[in-house]
Order: sequence, then C-alpha cells, then structure tokens
Amino acid sequence: MATLLITGCGQKNEVTDLFRKDLLYDKALQYTRGAQVVRELETKAAITATLLNEVFPDRYRYDDGVYFFVGIVTDMNVKKFKSSYSLKLIAKQPLDKKLKEAIKAHKKKNKELKKRGEKAKTFEGFDPVSIQPVDDTSELYQMMPNVNRWGKYFLVKYPAVKDKKLVLKFSLYPYEPVTLPFVRATPRR
Repeated sequence: MATLLITGCGQKNEVTDLFRKDLLYDKALQYTRGAQVVRELETKAAITATLLNEVFPDRYRYDDGVYFFVGIVTDMNVKKFKSSYSLKLIAKQPLDKKLKEAIKAHKKKNKELKKRGEKAKTFEGFDPVSIQPVDDTSELYQMMPNVNRWGKYFLVKYPAVKDKKLVLKFSLYPYEPVTLPFVRATPRR
C-alpha cells in the first residue's frame, strides 16, 4: 500500500496531464479578449485574441516579441477581407531602435501640428512582424479557448515592447474599429 502511494504520485500519468491541460486552458481564458464589429445590429466580424506570452512564457518571450493567437469569424470572402482589415498593436515603448525613432518622429510631428493650431493625430500602432495560419489539428489550436469551425486562426507576432498595457486594434473597412485591451502580468521576484 505504501509503495503504491509513493510511486503513484511520483510518475506522470493521464490524470496529471488532464489537470495540466485545464490549468493551461484557464490561463489562456484569463488572457483572451473578444469583440464584434457590428453595424445596424448585424455582426460583420468577430475577433478573439489570446496573449500567448502570458500563457506560454517559456515559448513566447516578451524580449523576442508580443505573440497573439487570433481568431476571426466573418462572412466576407477572403480576398475582400484581406484588402479591408487592419490589426495593429498599440504600445508606446518598443525595444527596436527603428520603432523608437518612428514614435519619436510621430510625437515631433504632433507638436508641429499643435503649434499651427491643428489637431494632433493618434498613433495608429505597430503592424505585425508575421502572421502564420494555425489549422485545427495543431496543438496550439487544441489548447485555446473560444475556437470554432467557422473561424480562421493565426499566430500573430508583433515587435517587442516594454509596455505593461497593450491594445490590439482591429479595423474592418468601412466599419468602426474595435479594441482588445491586455495587461501584462507583473514579473515575480
């Protein structure tokens, strides 16, 4: 009996794997946001995004970039959708030198606009570094919440940033954009 208790807890088995999957799913759910693009009470598109850096910190490191698992459901055909959407990361503290210079130039331009009495322009955010399709057989897809057979799913990478607060801005022309706010966890010491 004592041998069973000692060896039963010491080995990984199907039961411990089930709990691990539940913990990952719960963490993914915690860092998932969703929104709908609506016009005249009709949903034109739905988007969900999961901040992967918080769910899998060893695989998706902040110093390498900001990673999202993004799902989009729309009735638009692919060609029309690709020509009319935008997915930007709004952050103010990039680690990349070129991006820092771009933000600095944007701020300088806004100061000039204000001096002339014109309205300052909002920083639109960063474009993705890469977008990779994720199919329904992948391990990542299987672990993510809010997936369904009608959606198209992607692994989206953005440049590395220092910001604690991040916002994904999804635009689908000609409709109003929607935003998905995220907050990075405070690093543990």
